[in-house]
Parts: sequence; C-alpha cells; structure tokens
Amino acid sequence: MNLNASKIFDIEEHIRAFNERKRKLIEQNKLTVYDMISEIYNLENQVLVDAVTAEHQLIEKLTASGMTLE
Repeated sequence: MNLNASKIFDIEEHIRAFNERKRKLIEQNKLTVYDMISEIYNLENQVLVDAVTAEHQLIEKLTASGMTLE
C-alpha cells in the first residue's frame, strides 16, 4: 500500500469512528429528551415513544395522501 492509499485508509477509519460516535451521541440525546419530556408530562418513556410513533405514522399517511407541511 502506498503512502497516499494509507492516508486515505486512515482518514476513512477516522470518519467511520466519528460517524459511530455521532450516532451514539444522537441516540443519547434522544433518550435524554424523552426523559425530560416524560418528566414534564408525567409519562412513562414507553407511553411517550408510542405517542411519538403514532404521530409519525399519521404524518406519513397524510404526506402519502398528498398533504404537505406547508
């Protein structure tokens, strides 16, 4: 492997590691937000997750039928 190929490989490895770290931080952030909202509205986390899931499904149905967010 030549020097440039080695540098490219190293950079790609760093990008993969950063993307994994980003994914984990996003997941931690979601859990923190769910915990905060659950506490504010006095809900169990699963109840909140179920409500958000139902809302997303409704938005998908409305969007599929031609409704826009505008």
